[in-house]
Amino acid sequence: MKTVLLPHFLITIIMSVALAVVLINVELQLWMAIILTAALVLNVVLFFTLLILKKRVDQQTE
Repeated sequence: MKTVLLPHFLITIIMSVALAVVLINVELQLWMAIILTAALVLNVVLFFTLLILKKRVDQQTE
């Protein structure tokens, strides 16, 4: 499961940095910031879903 969560965590960090860069450079398009924000929120939701699923799998295997 760690092999699944680690790349997910790295992608979240990269997306956060990209979002910060887009928000600092106001010259860039607004829709770009909106898409990145939506993707980041979705990414966080998926991350917590994976954690919940991992806990359930761990409970079932015990």
